[in-house]
Amino acid sequence: MKKLYLALLLVVLSANSLLSNYIEPIYFEVDGVSYMTIGSINDQFSSVEVVGTSIFEGTVVIPEFVIYEEFFLGVFSIGAWAFYGYSSLESIVVPYSILWIGQEAFSGCSNLKSVELPDLLTEIGNRAFYSCTSIESLEIPEFVTSIGAQAFSSCLSLTSITCNAKNPPTLGEGAFSSVPKDIPLYVPSSSVTLYRQTDQWNDFNIVGIIDFDIFELDGIAYKITSSEEPYTVEVTSKTPSYEGDLVIPEQVIYAGITWSVIRG
Repeated sequence: MKKLYLALLLVVLSANSLLSNYIEPIYFEVDGVSYMTIGSINDQFSSVEVVGTSIFEGTVVIPEFVIYEEFFLGVFSIGAWAFYGYSSLESIVVPYSILWIGQEAFSGCSNLKSVELPDLLTEIGNRAFYSCTSIESLEIPEFVTSIGAQAFSSCLSLTSITCNAKNPPTLGEGAFSSVPKDIPLYVPSSSVTLYRQTDQWNDFNIVGIIDFDIFELDGIAYKITSSEEPYTVEVTSKTPSYEGDLVIPEQVIYAGITWSVIRG
């Protein structure tokens, strides 16, 4: 369902992007957040981009949509330099609808401690979170495909990173420069090998997230009984059912993890 919604949004926004070449944008502010229209505001697919705020400290809440002159406008992106240098901001509430975060959008927000990136996010621009020195943990959503140059450079307080994308997002130069490299990078267990083979990602201590309960190897189905060390599995039923002699090993390797086989 998320993938379908994302595909529809991308089509709509691509159309609006073309319209924006011919329509002068309108700038306005609602509840302390400034917006710029993308394309026309008099059709059902109208959208806006966040371009700034008059709230200089504490928490900024970005809504999924805003009302301007009786039109409902979807908020789908955070523009370049939107919150640049707002060093007193402590947290940003980013809505589900945001697909793109522009370059230097949060650069220099040195007191920003909390930002939850939305599930449908696809792209993080150059230096988007540069020198956000107070962020301690980072979770990158599964649909992110591109992270720009120095996007998280100098985020010195990071103690862990989770990337839910099955394919490692493309990284610009120095995307994580000056970030401690001994911290864990949690990725889908089925993608551990891919991350270990990808430049910059493989600088970190990569740890697989167990995102499955059952797997099959050499014709035998295994059910996970412990997803933490020591990792264990037991043989379970499958369709079609087993036939003939069954040789059960003491250990199996799957998704880069060695599993001990518990015998019932």
